[in-house]
Amino acid sequence: MKRLITVAVVVMMIMAIAVPVMAAGHDKAGNSNVWQCDLVEGPDYDDYGWGKVMFKDNGDGTIDYVLTGHDLMARTEYEIRSGGSLDPEVTGYTNKGGNLLLKGTMDPGGARLNLWELGDPDARLLYTDMATCTIP
Repeated sequence: MKRLITVAVVVMMIMAIAVPVMAAGHDKAGNSNVWQCDLVEGPDYDDYGWGKVMFKDNGDGTIDYVLTGHDLMARTEYEIRSGGSLDPEVTGYTNKGGNLLLKGTMDPGGARLNLWELGDPDARLLYTDMATCTIP
């Protein structure tokens, strides 16, 4: 009986940790000031890559964000655009493995982040967080 109670307590402790961690993967949960969202394919998606955005509410009306992209086109320039104001606008290049890391601060105003692949002659909207994230 003592062994059964010990196992039950361990399982409950694991669930207490695992459930909030799994729930945090798509939107802001509870009173946390940090949340993350998966990027979804935009209209110009070209069947490669994926990305996530992590947001942190600074409590002063601004939000810090970190965008990570993986398996994108190697050594290609990307830019984050938004309906809100970015401070400053952020561009960067993928490494030879197609990984990308962009960081910045935004004044959300209900905006969403969009990842554009810059190129000649036109930029292409590859990813957006419009479908997966709510920024207060």
